[in-house]
Amino acid sequence: MKKVLLASIIRTLVPLAVGQIVAWLALASVILDEPTKNALGTFLGGLVTAVYYLIIRLLEQRWPAIGVLLGLAKSPDSYSKEPDRSTLTATLNAAGTWEIPGKPETVTWDHIDVADAQPKAAGRHSA
Repeated sequence: MKKVLLASIIRTLVPLAVGQIVAWLALASVILDEPTKNALGTFLGGLVTAVYYLIIRLLEQRWPAIGVLLGLAKSPDSYSKEPDRSTLTATLNAAGTWEIPGKPETVTWDHIDVADAQPKAAGRHSA
């Protein structure tokens, strides 16, 4: 868990640094009063950060190695992998209702086809 947290922090701070450096370089030779220059730098830094992060994340979907431009080539598992939905654990209670741990709603099926393990909905759902 700590590795995932550290990786996500690195992949957040690197685009922030890139955005601020680009904004500073862009405004270094611009002559403006200090409050205007600070406001423009803040806005430009945020804009560059967001665009940089978005572009790299989109490119990373096709070319994973490009993630190194976010500080680490590998995306943390916590937000890059789809959850595994291949297995569903449910128990049949006395009322004939399937209970799924961690789910607040209750779904009722009249029939479950054991061959393909897919519930055949009978049209009754209760929340």
